[in-house]
Amino acid sequence: MGISTNAIIHQRVEKVLLSPPWPFELTLPRNFALDFWMVMDMVETHRAVGNAWVKMGRHYLEKIAEFVKNHSDMKQIGFDLNVGMLKIDDIELMEFKPYFKAQCPVAGDNSPWCDIKDPGQAAKVQRYYVKYTVSGNADCKTNAGYTRVRNAIERSDKRGMDCLNRANDPCKMELVSCKDGKAVAAFVNTVSKSDADNSIDFSQFDGMAKAFSDDDIQFSKEKAADGCRDGSPAVLRFNDDFSAECGACEQGQFINNVGMCQSCPFGSWGEDGKQCNACSWGYVTPFWGMANKDMCLQTDNEWEMTKDDKDDWDQKRLRDLVGENSFGMAITPEMNMCGVTDAMKKVQEKCKSAYSETELKWNDELDMDKLQIPRVVCMGALNVQKGFSEMCEDSWDKSWSDIFKRLEDDLENGDNWNDVLCFVFKKVRDLEKADTSSNCQNLDVSQYMMNMPVTFDARIGAETSAVLFPIMKRLSNLETMNFGSFAKAGKAMMTSMGIEDMAAFTGWKMANELRDVGFEVPKGFRMAKFAFEPKFEKSDFVCDNGGAKRRCDGGCDRWRCKSYGKDQDKDLFCKRNECENCKENWFWKDGEEEKPYECASCDFPKTMDNGVLLRVNADNVEAQYRCNDGFVLQDCTNMARCDYNSDPKKIEFPNCVEDKCDWPKVENAEKWRDWRDEQNWNSCPY
Repeated sequence: MGISTNAIIHQRVEKVLLSPPWPFELTLPRNFALDFWMVMDMVETHRAVGNAWVKMGRHYLEKIAEFVKNHSDMKQIGFDLNVGMLKIDDIELMEFKPYFKAQCPVAGDNSPWCDIKDPGQAAKVQRYYVKYTVSGNADCKTNAGYTRVRNAIERSDKRGMDCLNRANDPCKMELVSCKDGKAVAAFVNTVSKSDADNSIDFSQFDGMAKAFSDDDIQFSKEKAADGCRDGSPAVLRFNDDFSAECGACEQGQFINNVGMCQSCPFGSWGEDGKQCNACSWGYVTPFWGMANKDMCLQTDNEWEMTKDDKDDWDQKRLRDLVGENSFGMAITPEMNMCGVTDAMKKVQEKCKSAYSETELKWNDELDMDKLQIPRVVCMGALNVQKGFSEMCEDSWDKSWSDIFKRLEDDLENGDNWNDVLCFVFKKVRDLEKADTSSNCQNLDVSQYMMNMPVTFDARIGAETSAVLFPIMKRLSNLETMNFGSFAKAGKAMMTSMGIEDMAAFTGWKMANELRDVGFEVPKGFRMAKFAFEPKFEKSDFVCDNGGAKRRCDGGCDRWRCKSYGKDQDKDLFCKRNECENCKENWFWKDGEEEKPYECASCDFPKTMDNGVLLRVNADNVEAQYRCNDGFVLQDCTNMARCDYNSDPKKIEFPNCVEDKCDWPKVENAEKWRDWRDEQNWNSCPY
């Protein structure tokens, strides 16, 4: 998580612990972080209630199973659920601890959102680095291997550093990089003024950073490196001899917790290359890495509008930002169809033993509404060729590049989406009679591997970018993800819940084989490519005058622009200025030339006899006045009107007269309120 000044709330981190402990962290922007935390906090608050409901889970599942089995409309599903197999009585959420952690001025600081005890005490941060050789059984080329290495370095109790267990300001180790069997870890030691003895010099650290093993991973220390100091505060890179090359970060960057440069996140800006500053509430930045406060663009001003402003809502409210960021995306999902096909062949064999040949025959005259779903599934599994012929025609043979090009041209065309299904269906059909034994070793790769590269460009607004871009940028690790782990996790979950035998649980004879088909899908899937490149152009968001570009929906209000008598023959036109919050700019045409037109207006004085100016109306030729205390309107109107065609312009003011209204005293009663107590007491009382 980044470290920056003023405890930037928009980059809070949620860490949630479950039991058995499954920690995870999320970095979310501003209000979204708060909303997410409130949901997580509600889970913790209602944990006991949730656990109590879990205890009643078997009762409700039995009711559902009885309904599915006996209800006339549900019998077609063919379920005969054996709820007694489920091992759910001992499930309990033991611990769920969400908390915020924001960017802080200095690592270890403790303003309200930074997990520290005394915000008045500035902290000093020491950073050192150590390179480990990592044993081969922890391969950082996969997400699982990287996670194992990271967890060992950041959480293991075998690292052998006493400062990790300090009650106040404990030190931390964080993974910086892991590649080619080498892992670099940062050692971050926080020293507050009250605990100056916690300071650790480099020679001490060199002796502390020893080899260790955890989770069957051996971390063999190669070399330790000193961190950077105030003159050149950030580590730009590590040299070949593992010395830290130090320097200053660029504008729009800050020094993160491991001492390296990182772009200021959405909703913040930084000009000194050391820390970031939060934009005010109601402001966003169009992109990350903003270098000055001018890039904080206001999105909402309703909270600061007065009642008078809201009376002229259309003109005073801030319009939406019109700017959009562009991005290019290229993904290539890839599927090994061999395992799926093998699993489907086992489904077919099971179906043949479960139903007779007559029952499995696909007859167009069959009433499908009267057939149970397991039989329909088996009929489909054993009639792949017939299904392909009806959906795609036997001669169908289109390349993915042609299909995707037509999709780009017309995304809503149903025939194009049918071709996508046929592309997948054809691979299944072709493999049905092929020799898929031994993981298709007798087949050419092109026969069982299916990939569908997709590239596209799009544009989205600043507020959507703030949520989407950080997530999408990190998804490049999908290329190293082992999706087969989802199948392993699914099997383990079924075993722990007692329903690994899905045939016995559901009553479907081929349920185990269908389960295996489902597990083969993630085992055969990989993301061969995931590239996401966002782009930002300042001119898309900010005008030459420094104002934000606004979306000017709707036309102009002709009532707001009064024409002088001498200009009655001029046809007036209007354009809204996106650089001035969609201000109306009126003009007339002299031939093809557009000439600006200055609408009629009058200068209304701030005071009149016995009254003061309340507001000038949007047409600028009428205004409203309020009588002073002790005076009331003579003719029930507070409007001043200007004769803008006269020279000089004449203003007719409302007339305020002395208030002579006096209520008589009444026995056994007193005046409760009168017209003067109304919020707008400028109305006429007589």
